[in-house]
Amino acid sequence: TNIANELADQFKKANISAYVEPTTGNVLLDMGEDFLFKKNSYILNRRAKKTIKKIIPIYSKVLFGSSEIKDKIESFNVVGHASPTHRGRYVDPGSTNSRAYSYNMFLSAQRASSISTYIFSSRTGKFNYKSTLQRMTRSIGKGYSSPIKLKARKGRSLASLKKKSKCKEYHCKKSQRVELSFTLKDDIKSINDLIKMSKENK
Repeated sequence: TNIANELADQFKKANISAYVEPTTGNVLLDMGEDFLFKKNSYILNRRAKKTIKKIIPIYSKVLFGSSEIKDKIESFNVVGHASPTHRGRYVDPGSTNSRAYSYNMFLSAQRASSISTYIFSSRTGKFNYKSTLQRMTRSIGKGYSSPIKLKARKGRSLASLKKKSKCKEYHCKKSQRVELSFTLKDDIKSINDLIKMSKENK
């Protein structure tokens, strides 16, 4: 929570419009039309690159600028997501449609990889802790396993939004996103402890 608050504060000072999830510190790269991937594409547009160049040095400094925080970080994650569609049609995220699953998993992984590649390219220039961030980076594709649900808004009911959405109860465009996150060493330890307890109780 402290890391999330620090990220949100630093982004605000730099006039960067990025959403920081307050309990996890996940940064959602949801910049409206500036950051949308084209359909079936993983190519970053110019404005998206400009935003990344602003965000990453701040993120890197918050994670590694303090030895107290740095020692707690297990990894920096670039996580790609896709909308629950395939060939222009809706796909239930819980279905076993292997072709749709494989395609979207690959696409989301490409989106994450394209951002990671750009972060550590010469085009982003030098910034503090760049080499440390690179060593700890993981690019992850999650396909359409975590799509974003539609929400009612002023003048538009949820039922009317669902009726017009190709993705039914989900927001097609917002689901096509990339999130920046970090994993804490304590999180890994907790998972390992749970696995150990599970084995002991068998």
